[in-house]
Amino acid sequence: MQTPCFTVIAADDHPVVLSGIRLVLRGARDFNLLAEAEDGESTLAAIRKNVPDLLVLDLWMGKNDGIELLRSIHEEWPSIRILVYSMNDECHYGIRALRAGAAGYLMKSHGLDELLRALRTVAAGGRHVSPVLAEELIVKGLHPRSDHSKPNSLSMLSDREIQILRLIGKGLTTAGISKELGISVKTVGTHRENLKNKLNVGNSATLVQKAILLVESHVL
Repeated sequence: MQTPCFTVIAADDHPVVLSGIRLVLRGARDFNLLAEAEDGESTLAAIRKNVPDLLVLDLWMGKNDGIELLRSIHEEWPSIRILVYSMNDECHYGIRALRAGAAGYLMKSHGLDELLRALRTVAAGGRHVSPVLAEELIVKGLHPRSDHSKPNSLSMLSDREIQILRLIGKGLTTAGISKELGISVKTVGTHRENLKNKLNVGNSATLVQKAILLVESHVL
């Protein structure tokens, strides 16, 4: 019986990571790498040119908000099975990615063998999550509002608030964030105030320090 061959597009802004994905796929008979992309725009262009069976997607490529990109791809091309391959905290971003339409989430700290297993699981129609993320999903599913469960404050943030917090951590000012996201300075200011309240920080300086720490530790 002939082994099915699944077409793949790999999207990541790190050449070394793309090289690793390329190596894995070329060594597997059941995958065919159609194209590589380094940002949201080139990812969408590659998909429009040739819709793949699978998309290996980094969440943060340059200025792109990975969750929004993931959601838009899933909505426009629901047949594409998306595996998020990221260095960001799986217990936070994994849940968001799955809700946005991903079929799996794998942290880059895992080896290439695990990447191949994840690709095959997703290609076969399954979901790939680590035991840690699976437990997190079960806990949130069974106890969404349990008084015994103290959710991470980041889980209270909207996707837009996460996006703005990440940009704060990267050093952008309110005006810079406004220009980057195409929203008003007033709207950014409102989000900053909401972030301070939700994260329980007293002032803007502390918010910036917290954001920088989260970005540098790859939580954001």
